[in-house]
Amino acid sequence: MKQSPKHPTQKTWLKQVLKPLRGTKHQLFTLSLAVNLLSLTVPIFVLQVYDRVIFHNGLTTLQGLMIGMLIVLLFEFLLRRARTRILQHSGVAINQQLGQSLFEKVLSLPLRQLESQPSAHWQMLFRDMDAVRNRHAGPSAMLLYDLPFTLMALALVITIAAPIAWVLLMIIPVFLFIALRSGANIKKRSVEEREETIQRDQLITEFSTGRNSVKSLMLDRHFSKQWDQQQQQWSDSTLQRSSTTDRYRDLGQSMSMMTTLLLTSVGAIAILDQQLTLGALIATNMLSGKIIAPLSQLTSHWNQLTQYKTAKRHLDELFAQASETPSSIIAPQTVEGTLSFQQLSFGYQAEQPLIEGLNGQIGPNGIHAIVGPNGSGKSTLLKLLAGLYTPDHGQVLLDSADIHQYSREDMSRWIGYLPQQVTTFATTIHQNITFRQPDATDEMVIEACQLAGAYEFISKLDEGFATPMEESGHRFSSGECKRIAIAALFLNKPSVLLLDEPTSDLDMEAEKALAATLKQLSSDHTIILVTHSPLLLRVSDSVMLMQQGKIRAAGATSSMLEKLGLTS
Repeated sequence: MKQSPKHPTQKTWLKQVLKPLRGTKHQLFTLSLAVNLLSLTVPIFVLQVYDRVIFHNGLTTLQGLMIGMLIVLLFEFLLRRARTRILQHSGVAINQQLGQSLFEKVLSLPLRQLESQPSAHWQMLFRDMDAVRNRHAGPSAMLLYDLPFTLMALALVITIAAPIAWVLLMIIPVFLFIALRSGANIKKRSVEEREETIQRDQLITEFSTGRNSVKSLMLDRHFSKQWDQQQQQWSDSTLQRSSTTDRYRDLGQSMSMMTTLLLTSVGAIAILDQQLTLGALIATNMLSGKIIAPLSQLTSHWNQLTQYKTAKRHLDELFAQASETPSSIIAPQTVEGTLSFQQLSFGYQAEQPLIEGLNGQIGPNGIHAIVGPNGSGKSTLLKLLAGLYTPDHGQVLLDSADIHQYSREDMSRWIGYLPQQVTTFATTIHQNITFRQPDATDEMVIEACQLAGAYEFISKLDEGFATPMEESGHRFSSGECKRIAIAALFLNKPSVLLLDEPTSDLDMEAEKALAATLKQLSSDHTIILVTHSPLLLRVSDSVMLMQQGKIRAAGATSSMLEKLGLTS
C-alpha cells in the first residue's frame, strides 16, 4: 500500500512557500524597527547642533555628539547589512521552494490541461515567480517593512515642530490617494502588457518549433509581418504601462519637492513668530524626507505590487486545478493486459464529442489494429486507453480495474504509449533511451535497441550511445528518432503497447523488422496500433474500423481486410 503525497493547493501553496520564512519575518521586523529608530538620530543630531552647539559655542557637546553618532551609524550600517542578507537568503529560499512546487504542479497536470494553453502561458507562470519573490524578499518587501515606521518619524515631527506638523498631516493623505489611484491604473495596463507578452512569446515558440516548415514553405514574410504586428502591440502596451508608472512616479517626486517648499515656507513664518527654532525646521525637513520617501516609493513600486497580485491570481488558478493521481493506494505488480472500455465518450468541446459511446474489449495478448479516416478519433482513443485523457463519460478498464485509480508512475509500467510525432531531448542517445530506467544495464539497452531496429545505426556512430542529440533530434532523421523512441518503449517492457502510426517514418526494411518484432512480442503482450500500413495490418490478429468517433466494424483480420478491400 502506498500513501498518496499531498500537492500544494490554491489555499496552501503560498503558505508552503513562505513557511521557511516565518522566523525571518520576526527578525526582519525587529531589524527594521532598530534601523528606523537609529535613523531618527541624525535629525535629532542636527537639531542639537543648531540649537545648542552653534548658539552656545558647545564644542565639547559637539565632540560627544559626533562620537555617539559615529557609533550609531556603524550599528545602523551593520543592521542594514544583516537585514539585506536575510532578504537575499529569503529570496533564494522562495525561488527554490516555489520553483519546485510550481514545476511539480505543472508536471502533475493531465495532458489535456497542458494542451489547453499555449506554451507561452506556462512560461509566463515561471516568470510570475519573480513577482512573488520581489513581494516577499525584494525591494517591495523592504518598502512594506519600512512603511509602518513612518509613524515614528511623524510623531517626532509633532514633538519637535508642532506648529508646522499640520503640513505633513495634510500632505500624507494626498500621497496615499495618488498611490491608490496609480494602483488602479497600473493594474489595468499590467494585465494588457502580460497578455501581449504571452502572444509575442507564443509566436517565438511557434517559429522555433516549426522552423523547418517556415523555411521550406517560405513563410518568412508571413512570420515577419506577424512579428512586426505582435512586437508593435507589445511595445504599445509596455509604453502605456511604463508611461502610467512614470507619470505617477514623477508626480510623487514633484509632491516631495512641494512638501519641502511648504515646510520651509511655513517653518520660516513660525521662526519669525518665535514658535519654532531653526534647528527644529531643518530637522523637520529631514524627517519629512523619511516620511514622504516611502509614500513616494509606494507610488513607483505599485507596478511591482500589481504584478504580484496578478501573479498570485494566476498561480492560485494553477494550484486549484486537479492533478493526476499522485500515487496508487494499491497497485498490482503485473497485469494480464486486457483493456476494455464501456460507454466511452470524449470531446475537446463538450458540445462536440469526438468519441461517443464506444464499447469493446481488447486482449489479452495479440496485435490489434485500428484503422479509419483522418479525424475519426483513432489517436484520441489511444490516449484514452493510455490514461493520458480522462473520458467525459464511461471508463477504461485494465484487467477489470478503472485505470484512473492508478498513478502515471504505475500506468507507465504496464502501458507503453508511442505518439505519432515523437520528441527527443537535447541529451545523449543513451539518456533518451533510459530516462524511465536510469539503472538499466548495457545488455538491457542493447536488447531494446535491437528489437527496435536502432542498434545498427547507433553502433556505427563515432560516439555510439554517447552521441548527443540536438534539440528535437534535428541531427538524426525522423525514422532514426522514432526507432530510438521505440527502443525506450521496449526497455520498460510494459504488458500493453499502444503505438500510433509506428512505421510512418520508417523505410521498408525497418517496417518489416518492426512488424516481425511486434509479432514476436504479441505472444505475451497486448499490442494496439493505429496504422495504415498493409504490412502491419497483415500481421495483426484483429482490426477495428473507426469513423466519426464510432466503431463501425471490428473482427478478425482476415474478414476485416476483405471488407476493407485490402486482401490483395
